[in-house]
Amino acid sequence: MKKNLLSLLGFLTVLTMAWGQQPNWSVNESDFQYSMTLVCRLNIDGRFLTSENDLVGAFVNNEVRG
Repeated sequence: MKKNLLSLLGFLTVLTMAWGQQPNWSVNESDFQYSMTLVCRLNIDGRFLTSENDLVGAFVNNEVRG
């Protein structure tokens, strides 16, 4: 029983670390004069980001732009 509990605790720790933190920034598109759409495939460490929950932010001088 103790072994199963430790295994479950380890699994939950890894699962929590894999999700990471939610960013605390957002974009108000109407703050900018121009807009554009960027279509790309983002590859990190040999794996493509494919989840609809993945977020990418563009920053200029520590200000989020998109």
